[in-house]
Amino acid sequence: MRELDSYTKIKAAPLDDTLPIPRLQGLVRDGSGPVYGLLLTYIDCQRVTLACAAPKPDTPTCLREKWAVQIQDTVRQLHNADIVWGDAKPDNMLIDRNQDA
Repeated sequence: MRELDSYTKIKAAPLDDTLPIPRLQGLVRDGSGPVYGLLLTYIDCQRVTLACAAPKPDTPTCLREKWAVQIQDTVRQLHNADIVWGDAKPDNMLIDRNQDA
C-alpha cells in the first residue's frame, strides 16, 4: 500500500514529465478486487541496475559521477514534492540503454 500511495502522489505532484522514474499505468487484479501488482511504465534497461553497473572496473568515473548527479536530482525533486522513495538502494536503480540512471 505504501508503494501504491507513493505512485499516486507522483501522479498528482507537479513533477517534470522527463523525471526518470517509473509511473503508475494501472493495477493488476482479478475479478474479485484485490490488487496483485502494479503496472508501471517500461524502462529499457536490459536488466542493468546501478548495483551491477557501478562496481565494474571498466565503468568510467565520469559515468559514475553522472549517475550520482541524476540520482541526487531525482531524489531532490521527489522530496520537494513530499514524496519519499522508501527503498532507495543500488539494486532498485536502473541504468537504461542510454546510460542514464
